[in-house]
Amino acid sequence: MGDNGRQAYLSYKWGAESERVANELDAELTTRGIPLVRDTRAVKYRDSIRAFMQEMGTATAVVVIISHDYLRSKYCMYELLEVADNDAFRDRVFPLVLADAGIFDGVGVISHVKFWEDEKAKLDAAIKSVSGEHLHGVREELDDFDEFRDRIARITDVLADMNVLTPEVHERSGFADLATALASRL
Repeated sequence: MGDNGRQAYLSYKWGAESERVANELDAELTTRGIPLVRDTRAVKYRDSIRAFMQEMGTATAVVVIISHDYLRSKYCMYELLEVADNDAFRDRVFPLVLADAGIFDGVGVISHVKFWEDEKAKLDAAIKSVSGEHLHGVREELDDFDEFRDRIARITDVLADMNVLTPEVHERSGFADLATALASRL
């Protein structure tokens, strides 16, 4: 980890389609001279994951692969909020939206809101089942779930308003449009 200067970071959910697209994108952009900062390379054994996510939040450019599982991962949502909390979110974020993301219609967005409401309720009930002292980390997680619930609709609205093209269009072109947009930002 270090100076994020004018580097492009990559935020995605490990596994399945997201990781396949991330690997393909990473290889293609590297050949075009735009290496991505990825957690798998940048975060070493025992490094702070949260510090890396906060560093990503201030990056000049962040490629975000949005999927159903991404929007339901506390780590991915923390990263996304870090990016959204800093200046010029719309200018700094470069989304790739997978078909299962559910951000282009109200029912899909509401399902994500409901998910975080339910996660918050489960954790809140668990907290109430024990004495409230010495729950450092757990209370912060509850606050995170509350913030994810409160902000997911606003953030996905910004992402859904962008002409993001489909992952298939990006892949067929070798991610040419994304590479051009990133190069002009960097």
